[in-house]
Amino acid sequence: MPKSQQSRAQFIRPGRRQAQALIAGFILMLWLPLWVAWLSPASTESALDNRLLANLPPWPRTGSEWAAYPDELEQTWNDRLGLRTTLIRSHAWIKVKLLGVSPSDSILVGKEGWFYLNDPEAVAQYQGIAVLSEARLERWRVVLEERRAWLARRGIQYLVVFVPNKHSIYPEFMPEVVPRLADEDSLETLSGYLAQNSDLPILDLSAILREAKS
Repeated sequence: MPKSQQSRAQFIRPGRRQAQALIAGFILMLWLPLWVAWLSPASTESALDNRLLANLPPWPRTGSEWAAYPDELEQTWNDRLGLRTTLIRSHAWIKVKLLGVSPSDSILVGKEGWFYLNDPEAVAQYQGIAVLSEARLERWRVVLEERRAWLARRGIQYLVVFVPNKHSIYPEFMPEVVPRLADEDSLETLSGYLAQNSDLPILDLSAILREAKS
């Protein structure tokens, strides 16, 4: 082999020490979460997702307990893995900041760092495709008036409050992959219908929240 090709091959191929360091680093990354979990004090709840962490299940005795035991062990492992919070946050940061995609199916990544709930009903309402028919609008009126009458017989006043979702109050930060096909959403349609066809006391917070955006 010519000398130039030999030098090129030596440059591309890592040396023995480099290979050993790479293997050692890989093994360290595999075992580090276990060591952290073993050395860290046991916690009962997660501040990341605001819930209680799974505990090690008791030793199974019956057939049904044996059948559920692997899933319970896996849940405990998932909750008690060392560096869990750091790994989840790092995964989300890489997806959002570097790849520009959502780290979760339940979240829409909007513009300028905004996030929205990826709920099918909320998204359909924002897009204007969740259209309320005349029959459904009338059904809403009847149901709400029946509730008011039921409460009035018990001496309770009834106020209908419409609380819009984030999508309709801050549409300018929604992602472009979710286009808005109509200016009026179903909540505004229902509020307008009740204002014209009923004497129900209604408090629609949409206009108030839009005025308070600044």
